[in-house]
Amino acid sequence: MDEMFLEQMVKRGTKEHDRTVRIIMVVSGVVICALPFMIDLMLSYYISPVMILAVALVVWILWRRTAKEYEYIFTDGSLDIDVVYSQSTRQHMATFDCRLCRMIVPADNKRYEHEIYDKKYDKTIYA
Repeated sequence: MDEMFLEQMVKRGTKEHDRTVRIIMVVSGVVICALPFMIDLMLSYYISPVMILAVALVVWILWRRTAKEYEYIFTDGSLDIDVVYSQSTRQHMATFDCRLCRMIVPADNKRYEHEIYDKKYDKTIYA
């Protein structure tokens, strides 16, 4: 029983950027749904129900993508990183074989900024 298994969930806090994106999504959805009423009243009876449902579906999907959690799973020297959207949809981001790693540090760590790396993964690709 030399197996090692560690699991950590990290919830990303709501950032100002996320709030701004959500406000822009809702406002643009309302504006797009109001366009048929501004152009032609007769046309709006046929187009608006379909358009409202389509815009509501797109806003709902994009809204759920702004709520992120990261899951880090370390199993027998292998580190798996997954992103979980709205506590339901999981997407695999990367797998690292930690037995081949010399060190794992944050990319913006000033202490190791002069080191020469074979591979470097920046945290911004997972943000």
